[in-house]
Amino acid sequence: MKILRIFICGVLPENSGKTTVAEVLTKWLVDNKFKVTPFKPLSAHSYWWQYDSYLENIKRNMLVSEDAIKLWKASESEIPIEIINPCDMLLSIPDYSYYGYQRFIKLILERKTFDLLAIGRFTKVREGRLWRMIYFKGNTVLEDNFLEKLMRKANEIIEVKSEEEFLNLHKIHYNEAVESCYNRVLEYRPDVLIIESFNDAVYPWRGIEECDLIIAVAPTVLLLYDKKEFIHAIHIFKDPYILEFHRIADLIEPYKVIKVKPLGSCEMKNKKRVFKMYNSLIEEICSIL
Repeated sequence: MKILRIFICGVLPENSGKTTVAEVLTKWLVDNKFKVTPFKPLSAHSYWWQYDSYLENIKRNMLVSEDAIKLWKASESEIPIEIINPCDMLLSIPDYSYYGYQRFIKLILERKTFDLLAIGRFTKVREGRLWRMIYFKGNTVLEDNFLEKLMRKANEIIEVKSEEEFLNLHKIHYNEAVESCYNRVLEYRPDVLIIESFNDAVYPWRGIEECDLIIAVAPTVLLLYDKKEFIHAIHIFKDPYILEFHRIADLIEPYKVIKVKPLGSCEMKNKKRVFKMYNSLIEEICSIL
């Protein structure tokens, strides 16, 4: 039986709402007796702005993103969570006592990924077993000896001291981590595979070319695109892996637009309320499939 693949990306770098849509769609399909597996190739979360997620990481003694945890729980999957989230980064705040005022302010205002990097993880499937690399950068604020605990489970540990080293690590390990975990996911034979991108990236890895439905999430609307047109627009550019949605926005038009209502903060905390509010929207998406 063919696996139905759905790719969800964000129109904005942050707060597009793609995880909410992916989570609700996953829950709706599970409630309707479909076997669903989410897949988030790359993610990042913050010690400071997503502290609850950090505490969850400490509890689980593993580095996984807040979004991946939400999707994994909604799917009720038996797959280890690291497999559905093979690459993750924990961002933190530069250590004020190390950098001093001027440099500290510059770093937090620029908010570059490498400057805020604390810990990263690549998980690969090698010979049927999970293989983990933990990389880290010093002089960031963390607590609870979390890094030391992660190191005990790692097959390889690397300290990155420059942005060049950081980017080179991703060139070497990213594709193998994503491909090997994705292949393991396929072994579970889900009915539906929901792939969520990282921020507004439109090509997190080549696997999206196999997707049956492309959804870009924006405030107030979901934009549904023809797969061939979407992929063609991406490949106009030399390096699709760093491509952001705004770069292709003028090159394609959605074939369908679905309106989305805003939800208050109290409603967002009530999962049942969220699922009820989004139920008709999800039914509309599923009617297209």
